[in-house]
Amino acid sequence: MLRVFVLSFLLISNLFAINDSPTVAPIWPTACTPFVDGKLKPIGDFIQPTASGVPESGLFGCVRSNGCKFHEGIDIKPNKRDRKGEPLDAVMSIWPGKVVWVNTKPGNSGYGNYVVVEHSTTPAVYSL
Repeated sequence: MLRVFVLSFLLISNLFAINDSPTVAPIWPTACTPFVDGKLKPIGDFIQPTASGVPESGLFGCVRSNGCKFHEGIDIKPNKRDRKGEPLDAVMSIWPGKVVWVNTKPGNSGYGNYVVVEHSTTPAVYSL
C-alpha cells in the first residue's frame, strides 16, 4: 500500500545519493500512473476512493473520518476490472528483487494486503 510513498522516498533519496554506484531507474507499481507526458492527471484518475466517493480518502495520512482515521497507504485505482469488480492490473515491484513476505490477511497489519520485496542493493533495500 505504501508503494507510491516508497517510490517517492527512493526517488528523493536518490537525488542526494553519492553517485559511485550505478543508477537503477524505478518503475511505477501498476500501469495506472499519475503522470502522462510529464503532466499530472486529476487525482480521481489514479486514486481509488473509499465508499465516501471522495478521491482524497484513498491517500496517505489523516484523510478518513474527517481527519480522525489515519490511512497508512494509498489506494491505487485499477485500470481494468472483471465482471465482479475485482482489479485485473498487474502489480509490479519498483526494482528487480526477491519476494520475502506476502501478507494476504489485511486484519493482521495496518498495511492491508502487501508484499515485501528485497532488492539486491548494498545496504539492502526493501519495498512494500
